[in-house]
Amino acid sequence: MLGTLTIVYAILLGLLGVVGYVASGRKSPTALIPLYFGIVTLIVWFITARLMDHATLVRGMVIVALIGFIATVSGIPEVLRIMGGKTVERPGAAIGKSIMAVLSLAYGIIIVLL
Repeated sequence: MLGTLTIVYAILLGLLGVVGYVASGRKSPTALIPLYFGIVTLIVWFITARLMDHATLVRGMVIVALIGFIATVSGIPEVLRIMGGKTVERPGAAIGKSIMAVLSLAYGIIIVLL
């Protein structure tokens, strides 16, 4: 179950990265950061699933989710400003960061509850 959830999380991050990059007119390579984070997540899961017990694996994946959330949570206030009719410097980046923050938070909570 954890493996399937991790694969889905990584795929969603990959899609977010590719869509963000294409939406930026292929001008912003930083839009691919979610894709790279998804790849790293899969690598960490693959290695820890083979070498560690289940409890250690869960802790490791929670740390990965926490890093993803902390790195991107700053996009949420920017999206709230956009929703309030205000402008932000890079709205596409704010939206992408917010989506990654929500995905990371949801992934972390779900794996703790499993």
